[in-house]
Amino acid sequence: MAKPTTPALRRRRTLRNLVLLLLCPLALTVLWQFPYFTSDQALWALKKENFFESGRVLFRAEAAEWPDYDSLGDEFVVLRSGDWYALGSLVRNNLFWGPYVFWSIRPEPDRALACTQNSNDFLFVVSSDPEIVTVEVEYLSDIAEQGEPVYALRTVRREALVENCFLLPLEELHQTSPLSVYSGGRLRGYDAEGNLVYQEPVPGIWARYGVEIDGMR
Repeated sequence: MAKPTTPALRRRRTLRNLVLLLLCPLALTVLWQFPYFTSDQALWALKKENFFESGRVLFRAEAAEWPDYDSLGDEFVVLRSGDWYALGSLVRNNLFWGPYVFWSIRPEPDRALACTQNSNDFLFVVSSDPEIVTVEVEYLSDIAEQGEPVYALRTVRREALVENCFLLPLEELHQTSPLSVYSGGRLRGYDAEGNLVYQEPVPGIWARYGVEIDGMR
């Protein structure tokens, strides 16, 4: 025979259910670390975690629509706050979203191009020269399919993603290059007519790997 339901029992059950409901976000935090139900919530968290709350979105896209940048996660954004720019991304785990990567950079007054220095999969570049509409990077890569490494230069060129921001994918740099693009790479900037308007000097370290540039080793 079922136990009769009394008003007091109903209140206890209601209170119990309310407590369980309030504990759900805590459980999600422990299990998945990011109980965000939308990408907008995850973006808010990304900005807050990195003290970039005032950053406005310059560009936002799903990584699936940009195959070169699929290592960034499920969505990526370019933000700006004052003189600072940032590249961030978000990941989705089943029903929930969370912050993923974040890199910020500020253009340098004595350099037309400034780039991030903490990623082996891509290069986030910001230009302080309005004439530059295309950026190119040259970096060392092992072109030998097997056996002893043979080093040569690999080149990647991209037009601006938004405003004066560029995102260049680096093909398997962590597997093919003896050093990072930042110590062994060379940036160039081109105007709308394709003219070279900025070029960094040849990294002296390239000579160690037998790479010839302009007739010099």
